Amino acid sequence: MQQPCFRHKPDGSLNLGDSAASYKVVAENRKAGWQKALSGDAVKAKARQVVAERRRDPDDERSQVEVLGEHVIQMGKYRGQTFRWVLENAVGYAGWLLVAMLKDISASDFRYVNKMAFNQYLELFPEGREVIQLKSTETMSKPSASSLSTAVSTPMQSPFSLLVTGRRKLTPEAFSAKLTKAVAAKPCKLLFIFL
Repeated sequence: MQQPCFRHKPDGSLNLGDSAASYKVVAENRKAGWQKALSGDAVKAKARQVVAERRRDPDDERSQVEVLGEHVIQMGKYRGQTFRWVLENAVGYAGWLLVAMLKDISASDFRYVNKMAFNQYLELFPEGREVIQLKSTETMSKPSASSLSTAVSTPMQSPFSLLVTGRRKLTPEAFSAKLTKAVAAKPCKLLFIFL
């Protein structure tokens, strides 16, 4: 049975960073553009075929994890890669994707079945459950867009204005004056804000 080989840091903790191979896949997928998602049955049939080519019985209970690992992800920047490959090369992304999709699961297309299969595969492994926990905690600690909008006192202020003003309540005119003054005084500092 082929299980993912999770990458770890020297201290033994799970490496959530993307591998060098993952950057190549992202670049290739950007060039390729949008692709129609395969049906859940088509993805499963291809995965079963891969396992059968290894001279393993895809119907055997012991091969089910391997079949699931050979499912091809149908969405996101790593589309076209197997579930196992994603866990080996971008487990941080896998955790982020799972947390994001659990917030907004839409059963309207083939990707729904793929998302649920990916969820099932990731949760099979202790490292998968660990990354889900880490990404869930990380997501909960970040302010949401709605919490940023409640901090804004006027409709004209944006998250950018919050950065410049330090969350002080300014009218659009006062903000404009402050921005003009900042540009005149320290253009390099303003450039840093935009980066």
